[in-house]
Amino acid sequence: MIASASPVLAHLDTHILIWLYHKPERAWPEQVLDLLGTGMLRYSPMARLELYYLHQIGRINVLPVELLSELTEPLCLRECDQSFSAVIGQAQSLTWTRDPFDRLIVAQAMAAKAKLITHDENILMNFSEAVWV
Repeated sequence: MIASASPVLAHLDTHILIWLYHKPERAWPEQVLDLLGTGMLRYSPMARLELYYLHQIGRINVLPVELLSELTEPLCLRECDQSFSAVIGQAQSLTWTRDPFDRLIVAQAMAAKAKLITHDENILMNFSEAVWV
């Protein structure tokens, strides 16, 4: 009997969380759909914080706790519990962005050895484990 492959660990960028909540029927690239359907899905605590900032400035009207709660069960989504020290260790080397959210979200995925589902062009160009197409 051949053992099945373990699910791929995939982190979700902040805007992906928002899109999954507001527009889950959107056209998703095949590789992203595969990860969403079979991957172990996580998000960085920094993405949760970014959702709070976006809510506070009026860019999203749903409370982050509601958004994340709605996605938890259907996606088996969990917050990543990678140590903050390990994340900062990775973030120190990311000189291609000054955005603290992007820097720590990417560093979290790096520390966890995970893919990162994102549509952010800067991340896609600079992080080899970023996935969109």
